[in-house]
Amino acid sequence: MLTHLHNLFTETTQRSTSPTERFIAGGLVALLNENEEIKSVFLQDVIQMNISEAVIKAEVLYPEDDCLVDIEIAGFSTLIFIKLNIDTKQDENQLWKYHILLNKLKRKHNDLEVRLINLTKDYVKGLERLSYARNRKLVINRIFWSQVCEMLCKFSSSNALVDSYLQFLNELRLGAMREMTKEDLQSLTLLPDLYEMVHGMMEVIKSEFLETFEASLFNQLKVKKRWIILNKSVIKGKGYSEIGLGIYLRSTPCIRAHIYVSKYQDQYNEIASYAYKYYDQEYVEQTREGLAIKFEQTLIQLVGDKSPKDRLVAITKDLLDEVKVVIRDSPHIKWNLSKF
Repeated sequence: MLTHLHNLFTETTQRSTSPTERFIAGGLVALLNENEEIKSVFLQDVIQMNISEAVIKAEVLYPEDDCLVDIEIAGFSTLIFIKLNIDTKQDENQLWKYHILLNKLKRKHNDLEVRLINLTKDYVKGLERLSYARNRKLVINRIFWSQVCEMLCKFSSSNALVDSYLQFLNELRLGAMREMTKEDLQSLTLLPDLYEMVHGMMEVIKSEFLETFEASLFNQLKVKKRWIILNKSVIKGKGYSEIGLGIYLRSTPCIRAHIYVSKYQDQYNEIASYAYKYYDQEYVEQTREGLAIKFEQTLIQLVGDKSPKDRLVAITKDLLDEVKVVIRDSPHIKWNLSKF
């Protein structure tokens, strides 16, 4: 499974989905292909089709049509495209690409049965056929993550990989609703106050951030467990870059500032060389997608402080000063910062 995911992330260069969606798609396909019984139950109970000798692949690229299919299921006379979503937002443009490509392939092979499926979070029992706009020609079969989880649960006790995958889906709130505990009920009463507290903290942080950088506020608690302010396109040239400052709600909540650059950014090599030359490994976060120079301070400093706002301002200023040092000490990098 890990080998499959490694190949998926390193060999595919054109992507239409988020890294999280790609990881989930690759994991599901790996589980199905490594266990014929799981594959059979998935096809019959979830997809509701009997497909002999089905070949299931993740991220199948059709370069001539500029279309990257999240999951493809191919049989002798059957072809299914699955568009994967991990939230309630539908990517209608991508669904239309799938639809057009399926029709094109069907015209080439008259006996080919095609189906377009959207695997999504919204739960409505059974399959639901939806028609979108554009002359109502787009018909989608929807299946739901709760159905996938229910199917996989049958195998979790005897398969450690299935159990790990289910835990990951549950962390993303993609599984069926779990049983509520007394602790959950008690936590619910605290949510409004906690939300207001974090919102107030972000307003303080944003005010400090705006003194030097431009900003957009993003609530990414659901997927990335963070509430963050971003100044995007901070480095000249093609490719993504950002400066961010936010609250990260992980096992040890912290405030983090970072400079991030995609590996496809024109000046990626310059940033990477600078980072590894002047900073220890704890300050450099390398991923398959890019690199970040990061600075963090734990929120535990605010516990018991008589002037938490002043303390928060001081922490924020310290973190922003670290970011400014990077910018000032790297004049060879072409920064795109109007306020700096």
